[in-house]
Formats: sequence, C-alpha cells, structure tokens
Amino acid sequence: MAEHLELLAEMPMVGRMSTQERLKHAQKRRAQQVKMWAQAEKEAQGKKGHRERLRKEAASDRPQKRVLFPPSVTLLEAAARNDLEEVRYFLESGVSPDLANEDGLTALHQSCIDDFREMVQQLLEAGAKVNARDSESWTPLHAAATCGHLHLVELLIARGADLLAVNTDGNMPYDLCEDEQTLDCLETAMANRGECDPTSPLGGARGASSEPTAPQASPRTASRGPGPCRSCTCWTTSGASCRQGPTSTPLWTTGPRCYTLPLPTGSVRRRPCCWNTGPA
Repeated sequence: MAEHLELLAEMPMVGRMSTQERLKHAQKRRAQQVKMWAQAEKEAQGKKGHRERLRKEAASDRPQKRVLFPPSVTLLEAAARNDLEEVRYFLESGVSPDLANEDGLTALHQSCIDDFREMVQQLLEAGAKVNARDSESWTPLHAAATCGHLHLVELLIARGADLLAVNTDGNMPYDLCEDEQTLDCLETAMANRGECDPTSPLGGARGASSEPTAPQASPRTASRGPGPCRSCTCWTTSGASCRQGPTSTPLWTTGPRCYTLPLPTGSVRRRPCCWNTGPA
C-alpha cells in the first residue's frame, strides 16, 4: 500500500491524466493494496498458530488437574439420580453394591427411601446385602416400611429381609410403618415365614435359639390375665405393640389368648405380636 506522502506527491501528475489513465492508475493501486493485505493476513495467521503451539506445549508439560471421587460417592450419587445405566457400569466394573457413606447408608437404603424399584432390583441382583445396616442399624426394610413403599417391602421380604431387625432405637420395621396396607403385608409375612409359631412359646426356632427360656403356663398363673387379644400366636423383640393397643406388662402366649406371666430374671420385656385372625 502506498504511503500517504507518496500519494500526495503524485496528485499533480494524476491531475494531468485523462479519465482512462486515471482509471488504470486506480486499478493498479487497488491491486497493490489487495496483495499487501493478503501478505499481512498470512503473516498474522502464522504468528497466531505459533502462539497456539507454544500454549499447547506449555499446557502438556503441566500436570492435569482432575477431581476424583471415591467409588462409594459415585455409586450413591448415581443411585440417588436413579441412573440405572451408570450404576450398572459401576457394578460391572467391580464396584461393590454394599459401599456406604460416612453414615453407613448404602445405595440400597437410598433407593428404598426414594422408591426406585428398578434400582432396588438391580442392586439386589448384583448381590447387595438385603439386611445391610447403617450407623443407626436401619435396614433397607426399615426405610421402605417407614416410607410406606409397599411394593419395595414385598420385594425385600421376598429376598429374605429380616422382619425382626431392630435399630438403635429398638424399633422393628413394623413399629415404624404407618401405612395400613404395608402393616398388613409385614404381619402376614411374619406369620407365614414362621417368625410366629403357635406351638412354641418363644416363636419357633428363632426364639428358641436366641432368647431365654420362659416358664410353662399353669392354670393358676394363666388365669391372672384377661386375654385382651384374639389369636395371639407369637412373641416379638422389644418394641412391637399389640394390635389391640400397647401392653403394660409382659405377656405370654398360651393357645388363643395372651396372659400375663412372670419372666425369668434377666429376660427382656416383650410384647406379643397379635394377628386377630379369629374370635377369642
């Protein structure tokens, strides 16, 4: 491109040119401008590319900064989002389904709270412990029963959930449940599973193996209680309440009624599990 002083110097000469000569002169100057612009653009691109290469080289020499979370965090976060694909990826990568956070909460606990049935099924199929306990001894069944998620309660029971699991407050899933349908499901499951055995004063094999032996009922002692419940068939751990209302004294099951009896020294006070299956 011509300098400003050069253009001023040639103005007298241009003034003496004819119209055709002026046109040719202008075209020549324009061609020079385009050529010089293209050259400047090429040089600018070269400098920019050089700076970009230098920047990339410098970045490659620095360590990459990445935030990595432990598997327990990523698994629970994916489960909380109900992201089945991501959870499946973690499980197939070898991540344990029983990983828990600082409160002992597992992905199965979280899914039972959030009512994610498909996630619960996937975790159970991957080997998640159905009776996993958090820092307060809550099991997934406690969580599902408290929230009244009937279909999850049924699923957990089918997978062998402990119906008599007691948390640190002494509550079983039954004690925390307020939904009538879910309560009926828990009661039926306890009766069908054999947690309640009318032929054994301690509720079958479970009670006989883990609880103290109670005295045998006698006609005199049995008559001490009026039998407020119908068809009471078992004993449960401390915390359960009678369907006809909480009991204030230890009760013992003898046949179709509940009677008050003295318990052996050191025994845990209990309350019966009453199903009301028939008239007294």
